[in-house]
Amino acid sequence: MELSTFPWYKRVRISTRIALGTALVATLCWLILAFFSYTTTNLLLELSSRNLFKSASDAINTQLQTSYAAVKQTTEMLAYSQLVQAKTLDERMQLVPWMIETLAVLPTASTIQLGTETGDYFIVRSLNTAHLKRQFHAPADAAYGADHLNGLTRAYDRRFYDTQGQLLEIRHPPSPDYDPRTRSWYQQAQSSRKSITTQPYVFFFMQEIGLTVAHTSNDSRSVVSIDITLSSLAERLRQQKLTLSTDAVLHLDQEVLAYSGGDSLIAGKDGTLRQLHLAELDNPVLVNAGDDLPPDGWLISRALLEMTDNTRPELILAVPEAELLTEFSALRQQMLLLSSLILVLLVAISWLLASRLSHPLKQLHATIADIGQGNFDFSLPAIKYADEVGDLNRALRTMRSSLKQHIEQLAEARGAQERLEGELDVARRIQMNMVPGDGELRTTIHDMDIYAWMQPARQVGGDLYMAYRTQRGRIFIAVGDVSDKGAAAALFMARTQTLLALLPNRTGSVSSLMAEVNDALAHANDACMFTTLFCGFYDPATGQLEYASAGHNPVLHIGTAGIRLLQTEHGPPLGVFEQQTFPAHQFQLAPGEYLLAYTDGITEAFNDERIEYGESRLVSALSPFDLRGSPEQLAQLLKADLARFVGAAEQSDDITLMVMRRDPCNDDS
Repeated sequence: MELSTFPWYKRVRISTRIALGTALVATLCWLILAFFSYTTTNLLLELSSRNLFKSASDAINTQLQTSYAAVKQTTEMLAYSQLVQAKTLDERMQLVPWMIETLAVLPTASTIQLGTETGDYFIVRSLNTAHLKRQFHAPADAAYGADHLNGLTRAYDRRFYDTQGQLLEIRHPPSPDYDPRTRSWYQQAQSSRKSITTQPYVFFFMQEIGLTVAHTSNDSRSVVSIDITLSSLAERLRQQKLTLSTDAVLHLDQEVLAYSGGDSLIAGKDGTLRQLHLAELDNPVLVNAGDDLPPDGWLISRALLEMTDNTRPELILAVPEAELLTEFSALRQQMLLLSSLILVLLVAISWLLASRLSHPLKQLHATIADIGQGNFDFSLPAIKYADEVGDLNRALRTMRSSLKQHIEQLAEARGAQERLEGELDVARRIQMNMVPGDGELRTTIHDMDIYAWMQPARQVGGDLYMAYRTQRGRIFIAVGDVSDKGAAAALFMARTQTLLALLPNRTGSVSSLMAEVNDALAHANDACMFTTLFCGFYDPATGQLEYASAGHNPVLHIGTAGIRLLQTEHGPPLGVFEQQTFPAHQFQLAPGEYLLAYTDGITEAFNDERIEYGESRLVSALSPFDLRGSPEQLAQLLKADLARFVGAAEQSDDITLMVMRRDPCNDDS
């Protein structure tokens, strides 16, 4: 709502209005600035948190990709190494130091396994936790263990090695009920010629979550696999804490793979171990992170990671909003304080400026009140200042003189325009009166039915048509197009039409007629205008048409044999050069046949897409015409198709057409 709608506002002084207006603008500016600061800090928070979340996700994803890629490449290498070629226990045991070195350079790998088609099972595992050492009753200084199971004899032995790969002890525990051929990693690898990766599962002995990468040997008799533990991911999640209270979890289909908290991720008893589900974590923020609205006071980020080709776990990060907002809140308060100070200064300055500006403005207001009533002889106060108010005073003085002069010139220009429009309207009526039928002709001369129509592109144009009976009994027909448009073309058209109204009665040859008209138009033609023309003499007694063309569009012949163009050896346009020749042609028009003459305003008409109508579309538009129709019906068919094609596009040239039909009842034979 504007202040001017209040009655009290209309009674206060201009200085008060200016002050109130300035105060209102300043308040609005303050509100905008406050809103901007609030929005900006929120945007900064969003962008910063998004970048922090992405950085953490990328770091974890990079670790996954790096670990998995190294293990995958090592597995593929082992599948073609001496490990799959060794057949005896001694041959395999000689490879243990090399396998220990391989595990040492793969921190996420826990075991290297070999399973054969005979059921042999050979494994080297890292004993890097106290739990594993207890599980296998390993010596205190043991760092690695190697188990070998003969699939045929079921002979089983276990060996322990130190960090340098030196053998510490050999044991012969009872043979386990274990067959590598029944394991998922063995079966998946045998069914594929590429490396396979199992879904994450619980490693029974280590009681950790991991996955297995396996690859079959070249002869498909053995499968090599490496186990990857995900325990290092939990440490990475703890290292990636964005704030002190950040929580993070990595899960696959609600089964937890890694968690930044210290809780165990294994549930169940011995023999029935399983992964914890997301809902089993003692963390309501992460459990409810999948809801449409995050928990109050927390920022949640969820991202899918590329662990393997067929495994895409989801990483959920939860950060307390207050911990991230500490610096942003201080920045927001500073911006609000600064904007408040600016508001106070603007209001104070507005009162000072209002008093200075209002007085001279009030004087100017009093002196120019008569302008709204049409009185331009208003008086103005003396110029006292060289500021904007003084400039306004000078501008009003200039405006007073300019308005008077402009009004006088406008009245004169309007009178001249009205006279010109009246003269053009008279010229249009005169021009249309010069052509038979005032622009639309329907006539029958002897056995010839004729329909002609002309539509200038402007008020006056340069097209023409003629059709009349000469003194010798023949029918003279003509269709012409003067170069250019408008008044100049109309005058040249009138001159051409006058010649065509007189000369055909004095000559019997269309060639001599064209030559005479050309010489007359070319004489003293300083404007270099010209006209194209098709004309001819039709003999009703024989149906013979003698015609010639001065650079005009070809005439269409429409009969039972179809539509074709009358082949014509053209002469040059009329009015360009004197002493020109125009070859004459003969054509026999049968009863019931049509001739269509036209100007290029039809074929060169454009639509809104600047596509030209053209001769081929002209012929296509006339093809459905029933030969029993009248010349006017044929013309209306063409005009309707042209109007559909052009649409709302502006007419670019004058349009003229003439349709002639020989009476079908007149059979000379």
